[in-house]
Amino acid sequence: MQITPQSLTALAQGFNAAFLQGFESAQSSYQQIAMTIPSTGSAETYGWMKDLPGMREWVGQRVIHNLEATAAQLVNKHWEHTIGVSVDDIEDDKLGIYSTIFKQQGEIAARHLDDLVWGLLSQGFTATGFDGQPFFDADHAGFEDRRRAAGALRRAARSFRSRAAADRAHRRRVGARGALHRPVA
Repeated sequence: MQITPQSLTALAQGFNAAFLQGFESAQSSYQQIAMTIPSTGSAETYGWMKDLPGMREWVGQRVIHNLEATAAQLVNKHWEHTIGVSVDDIEDDKLGIYSTIFKQQGEIAARHLDDLVWGLLSQGFTATGFDGQPFFDADHAGFEDRRRAAGALRRAARSFRSRAAADRAHRRRVGARGALHRPVA
């Protein structure tokens, strides 16, 4: 194939279609425990009231709580997964394997948030969070029953490990393609 702007545009469209096919075919599960919040800048600051008490029956005088405001800032990270296409493969019209590679790249991209979220969840009892405490800490509201939370975490970790093993097996079947650049003469 002769390399022209038109042929490169056509290749990019084909590769993009394969990527989108892979992206749309991948099943993601992070939404079971996390939510996506759109970001419009390089970082987002989230504020809340610390130690917000629950409701109580109003008997007698009001109880005025002095609340402390706090915030955490999350800096957005940039992620990439670049695949180069050999000029020789374009010139020799040997591009069939690339649709599989770009489809697999789409699957990897679609599951990236799963890798991040489930990876962090497994550290929920040990890693220190924004407030200096582990996420699953007895001081955090809603986690009074640590055994129940620990059981849910173990089940989630097993599910993640199972999916990760299936992904690795799939990648071995498809095979890693190393020569995705112009060969050195």
